[in-house]
Amino acid sequence: MDRGTDQRFRGFYGRMKQRVFILATCRKPELLPYTLLVFKTLRVGFPNAQVEVHINGDWDHNTVSDAAENAGCNVRGIEWTKHHEWIEKLIHTNKEDFWILDTDVRFFASVEDWKFETPLAGALIPEFNDPFLCATTRSRLHTSLMHIRPVALTGATVAYELRHPQTIYNPIVNGIYPQCYPLNGKSYFNDTMSFLYHAIGGTPFTPQQKDCYFHMHFGCFSDLVLPVIDK
Repeated sequence: MDRGTDQRFRGFYGRMKQRVFILATCRKPELLPYTLLVFKTLRVGFPNAQVEVHINGDWDHNTVSDAAENAGCNVRGIEWTKHHEWIEKLIHTNKEDFWILDTDVRFFASVEDWKFETPLAGALIPEFNDPFLCATTRSRLHTSLMHIRPVALTGATVAYELRHPQTIYNPIVNGIYPQCYPLNGKSYFNDTMSFLYHAIGGTPFTPQQKDCYFHMHFGCFSDLVLPVIDK
């Protein structure tokens, strides 16, 4: 593809509606507010986007489905899945750029016109000591609001893997999946997409961009985390 064709191709997709995917999970009724939160301001952040909400598993989701449909989303049920497996499937089944978005997010301004040249973009979370996991959590771009260019991401991932011998003796870690592991007697944790960020990089949101929304963090399992960190 020559430079002129590439620019016209990118210009065409630049005019298309942004695509957003949301995985709606609710482990117990008292956590429902975290599952509903994003729909209150979704159209502030993505006023014109095509939003698809995946209801994760079999639970009483009518309230969430109604809120999503009232916000102009397409809603469909899927078999219960883990968040990282859901992201992996989206990457492998889409060719056009898309966003992933958590439900425990509130928007203050539109984000849908942001443009990124790298395969990944998101809020940069520095390395920190995690009292809940009893481990050092490595830095990553956060998946609560992440822009993904799946074709470019796949190409960059393959390029990284080809820097290493292709043998059965040195399997490459799945860069999308989270993992907790020991190193020199200490525990470390790479959360979802963290390995991939360290392998291929990405674009951190600017301070101004981060001011456009707020993420509650661990909304879907706050019942597990808060008793630990509140001690």
